[in-house]
Amino acid sequence: MYPTRWHASGAHRVRPVVACLLVLLLGLATVAAAAGPSPRVEAGFSSNFNLNHSGWTALSGTWEHFNDTVFGTKGVPGELASIARIGKFADFTFEARMKRVGCTYCANRLVVRSRIDLPSGFDFAPSFFFQYTIEDPGKDGMFSVFKIKADGTAVAVQGWTPTVAVNKYGWNTLKVEAVGSYYHFYINGTIVWEGARSGLSTGRVGISMYTDMTSTGDDFRVDWARLTVTTPLAAGFGLPAPAGAILPGGSVDRSPGA
Repeated sequence: MYPTRWHASGAHRVRPVVACLLVLLLGLATVAAAAGPSPRVEAGFSSNFNLNHSGWTALSGTWEHFNDTVFGTKGVPGELASIARIGKFADFTFEARMKRVGCTYCANRLVVRSRIDLPSGFDFAPSFFFQYTIEDPGKDGMFSVFKIKADGTAVAVQGWTPTVAVNKYGWNTLKVEAVGSYYHFYINGTIVWEGARSGLSTGRVGISMYTDMTSTGDDFRVDWARLTVTTPLAAGFGLPAPAGAILPGGSVDRSPGA
């Protein structure tokens, strides 16, 4: 152990070492400050969108409040209109109540575990998309799950699949439970897909919609959105709801109904 007091005879030998350590620590602090603080994992949120969308940022499209109670957009022809929640989230339950009028085969989605620094041109990459379409009269609505890679490439986890869980003419509540690499996806309280997918453990969450170049009368509204911390999920929590076969065709933004 070194003595707790300096002796005058040894002070000239100890002080240069201390000075060097101080310079090193100051240098490290300068580098850390330049890099900026690492985003911390947030606990959760609840947004009712009543004249307020605090904590959300628009990435693309024009978003506004309607009737003082919902937040929405008319979309951007041929593009996405998206909002993202500020903050980083790890294990969670994320859900939102939304409604779409207009393009019947265009995707309406929740986005989870997106990158933190969101550059223009890549609204959410990498991330997972959980989405639905309302489809034409006489057809069931559809859902799909896509993994978006860092370069923006979309890979189908569950291709476009018909399901009676979609409320074609009203509001739909989409929910994602994510713990580690395991996911549950719900539409209006019905589990439509579950499984494990590795590669993304934390990130932003968001809400997004696509508008086709030829569609008219588009209107997308969000009534509320909330996120809570999730306890560990057990594999085999529940079987997906009965659904039709995955349909060929389509894309990450449009069902095969197009």
